Amino acid sequence: MVLVFLSEFGEKLLEHVHSQNFGFTLDIKQAAQSGVGALKYLPIMAERLKNVHICDFVHTESGMQTCLPFRGEMNFAALRQGLLEANYEGPVMLEVYQHDYESEEELFCCYQSVADFFLLPRSLRLVLFEHFRCPCVVRIFDDGKGVPRLKLSSA
Repeated sequence: MVLVFLSEFGEKLLEHVHSQNFGFTLDIKQAAQSGVGALKYLPIMAERLKNVHICDFVHTESGMQTCLPFRGEMNFAALRQGLLEANYEGPVMLEVYQHDYESEEELFCCYQSVADFFLLPRSLRLVLFEHFRCPCVVRIFDDGKGVPRLKLSSA
């Protein structure tokens, strides 16, 4: 039902909004919370996809819980393949929550795993956004040679 709504709603929006500035964000957590997998949204959003927010999740008896990428139920290989098929070259934002990790080292190891996974074979910009604990923002950018670099700035 949600997927049909998105498809119909998106099509109606596109009938009235002709600007190339209008687009969609594929958010894994939001898709999981809707009960429809992110991979089902991808074909609908592909032509107007502007951002991808990634995390992982597990379903428990108490509901859905976020976790660091590659530790839950999300099929990241299928997501990467779908992004490549859609010729997506936009930002990929690592969306992290305080309860998802215990140390900065664990967080940066996760970043490295995600960067290695998504930066090959095509360079995607990856931004780390940490919810609820924001002493600084870590921005990861491509130096033009396919090498990710870190830039720290105050929030």
